[in-house]
Amino acid sequence: MGVGWRVFGACLLVFGSYGCTREPFGCEADDQCQSEGADGACEANGYCSFPDANCISGRRYGELAGGGLAGLCVNDVDPTSTSGGSSTTGSASTSGSMPGLTTVLTTTDDSQSTSTTDPGTTEASTAADDTSDASSSSTTGADPLETGLVVYVDFETDANEAGGYPSAVADGLDATCEPGTNCPELVEGPVGTAGSFDGIDDRLRVDDDTSLYFFEGYSLCLWSQRTGPFEGFGLLVGKAFQSGSSNSYELYVGNPNDETQTYRVWFSSDTGPENSGVVGEDVSNAWTHLCGVWDGELMRLYVDGEQVGVTAVESAPSYDGRPLLIGADIDNAVEDLYFPGNLDEVRVYNRALEPDEVSKLFAQGS
Repeated sequence: MGVGWRVFGACLLVFGSYGCTREPFGCEADDQCQSEGADGACEANGYCSFPDANCISGRRYGELAGGGLAGLCVNDVDPTSTSGGSSTTGSASTSGSMPGLTTVLTTTDDSQSTSTTDPGTTEASTAADDTSDASSSSTTGADPLETGLVVYVDFETDANEAGGYPSAVADGLDATCEPGTNCPELVEGPVGTAGSFDGIDDRLRVDDDTSLYFFEGYSLCLWSQRTGPFEGFGLLVGKAFQSGSSNSYELYVGNPNDETQTYRVWFSSDTGPENSGVVGEDVSNAWTHLCGVWDGELMRLYVDGEQVGVTAVESAPSYDGRPLLIGADIDNAVEDLYFPGNLDEVRVYNRALEPDEVSKLFAQGS
């Protein structure tokens, strides 16, 4: 249900008018966010959101959210922001925040504009687009394979000592875990050392960040090695979406038929109307280089540097505040689909890699 109103004692709060004055309510945990039987979520900025099917993210901030966030869809703003400023980039467009208010997000090649219109009032702000052509590099002699890297886990650090794997690229996002609990151990990999995931509870978590929202292209690349048979599916890397089993993007290995022990690799996105993906054969339990690339029009799957599948997907993924996981997935708000095997050189790019770049990544470990 939506969160258009809530009753607190003698105070009736209605969008657009308040029966009495209330201070913003901050939260520290999901169980503090309740609205007439509806379970809410405590966002990273410390304010409650509640289910709302009219939002792309599926969640809308409650009336007691501070910083001008009250009534806004979570996808309209940076989940860590307390100012209500828009942070969504790309060709997304949403409308309908609070009755009487319309928020429209538009992106051009040069700038992003957010305009909020209230009857009798018009405000507009424009911010420089930080997602300019990622294929260009401002550093002379920079490794082109580092251009556009958002997440890079090389598994050259003992996670049980560091509490995870610090990003191997400047300004990248770290992958964390709980030492002694779900941090993968180090083993020999195709490039230095790799992470060994037990298939029970080992996984790495990259907290939600708007730099993980890709609207024009992205690439997911890594080395994987299954260490034994398993039933069902094991997620290699993916960003969960909403409270069901959807992912904004994902690479995973599955064994849909236990009798044949045939393992396939999937590259997919199931948040948009197309719910499309590419399927390819996986090779036994040998080290295999996998790379999924979306260029805004086509999804391509590469295995050991060679393209094995392609499908047309023109719709950009949808995103919310859920994390990116390596070695596991989030389904129905529960971590599962743990991958039993080894992973190395996990790379997430904010651009579509060229075929020769995919080949170079494969050559580094082959």
